[in-house]
Amino acid sequence: LVAPDGKPLARYERWDEKGNPFTPLLTTTGFKFSKNRLAVRRPVRFDGEELGSVYIETDLSALHARVMRFLGAIIGIMTLALLIVFAVSSKLQAVVSKPILALATLAKSISRDKDYRVRAERQGDDEVGVLIDGFNEMLGEIETRDAMLEQNKQALELEVAKQTAELLDVNSELQESQQRLTAIVEGTASTTGGEFFDALVTSLAQAMGMRWVMVSAN
Repeated sequence: LVAPDGKPLARYERWDEKGNPFTPLLTTTGFKFSKNRLAVRRPVRFDGEELGSVYIETDLSALHARVMRFLGAIIGIMTLALLIVFAVSSKLQAVVSKPILALATLAKSISRDKDYRVRAERQGDDEVGVLIDGFNEMLGEIETRDAMLEQNKQALELEVAKQTAELLDVNSELQESQQRLTAIVEGTASTTGGEFFDALVTSLAQAMGMRWVMVSAN
């Protein structure tokens, strides 16, 4: 308790503070913080008259120590949590990341080489394994489709080659017929009258590759 003139009326000191000179941090009503202390001062009134004030000053060292212990505990918990997260992520990387990266590498290789016979190796019965099964099934469908396309392509090439050969044969026959007709026309162009039939027979025999040909006038 402090009198209005600032002199202490009653005083309670902590055991380790006894005998030390009392120097208040706060001389007016209110509160004040220092580095390691907190001071609070409130007036004491009776019938409207201020009889003095109550002054309390506390040491914050214990609070600071408690805060530091709390921060240390938080740092320790966070460090432990980070270690757990690192261990779990390493495990997940082996279980999830590596198979997915291997699948991506295989897909890139297939896209480059166009070889749909390869398959991805399943490494577990989890969702990644289901993904790999779906990928392999897709590759099988593409391989089947490509095989059918290759068969159709070969069949079409054979059909085209057959039609081309037939066209060549027809063209050759047409050319032979044209040559025979030209030979017949040329062999008979300069003859008239009775000599025309003799020339026609001779030209027909030569054009058709025969020894003789009979031509009837009727």
